[in-house]
Formats: sequence, structure tokens, C-alpha cells
Amino acid sequence: MSRPGFTLVELLLVISIIAVLAALLIPMIGYAKNMSRNAKAEAQLGTIKASLNIFKDANGFYPEKSLTGTNDVFDDVFKKTSNTNNEPYKTADNIGNEAWERIAGELMLQLQTVDRDNYRNINALRDPFTGGGVSSKVYRYRPSKFYALSKVSGSLFIDQEDPPNPDSFQLWSAGIDGKDQYGELRNGKKSDDIINWKSK
Repeated sequence: MSRPGFTLVELLLVISIIAVLAALLIPMIGYAKNMSRNAKAEAQLGTIKASLNIFKDANGFYPEKSLTGTNDVFDDVFKKTSNTNNEPYKTADNIGNEAWERIAGELMLQLQTVDRDNYRNINALRDPFTGGGVSSKVYRYRPSKFYALSKVSGSLFIDQEDPPNPDSFQLWSAGIDGKDQYGELRNGKKSDDIINWKSK
């Protein structure tokens, strides 16, 4: 009496069907994950923007100087050490992750003065595209006082001459690639940055 079982052809057919379904499903999972992070970043940026506006209503200005200590974090991070071509401030791509972390720390302290519940720690300013954990990058915040008014030079991306949000602040996520492309077109493609202003 022969035992019932699958033939080799049947097994290969089932394996092929599973492989095709997996090949279709895996990119969709990545796409859904990115869309989820995108939505989370936009929601967080909206919350931070609202808190910044509350801070301005309470103080008359957006955070642009340190509240404590003699060493101003904002000046420290954004000002160029050597003022070349009458451009005193660094462009976004010239500011490292450690410096952005310092800005986020100072911003958190200032936002705690108007919303202690949402800004208990630096995690409220962590970018979900870089993991969202303790070692991940933070959102970028730059007050209008420190805009770097430079043109695009060759293939190097630097901030534009006519900056968005000229009277308030710029707030953005560096996106999935973790690079500050400032939410603008680059080589004909829109960057993956998520920004709090309307791109052209």
C-alpha cells in the first residue's frame, strides 16, 4: 500500500507560488513602513510647531538663544568660526549630528516651559526615520535669525538665497537617508526630507 504524499513537481509549484507572493509582499511592507514613519514625522512636526507657537505667544519670540548659562548653544552651533564672504551662519549640511543634538536639547528645555507633558525628555524630538530610539537623530530646528543665505554651488547642496519661513523658523526631518537636503529639489528629484514649509 502506497503512502499518500506530494510529488516533486507539486512541491516545486507550491514553493514557486510562495516565492512569488513573498517577492510581491516584501516591497509593500517596506513601503507601508515608510508611509507610517512619514505620517508619524508629520504629526510630530505639527505638535512641535504648535508648541513653538505657544512659546512665542508666551515670550514674544521663538527659541533662538539659550535660557541658562553664558555659552549660547544656538550661537555655538550656527555661527561660522571664520566669517568668509560675509556669511556668518553655517548651512544645514555643515552642521553635524552632535550639534543638532545640542540644539534639540536646548529646544526641549525651552518647550518644557510651555508644555512639560510632551517634552519630558529628548525622545519627543527624535526622528522616526532614524529608528526613533536613544541613538537616533533628532529633528532639525533653526530660527530665522540663523538662516544661511547662500546659493547652490556646483553639486554641493547648500541653503537657498530666498529661505522659506523668513520670519519664524525652519523645522524638518532629514528623512530616510538621514541627509539634510533641506526639502528641496536636487538633481531634478525632490529630497526625502519632511519639512514644515511648502516646497516649490
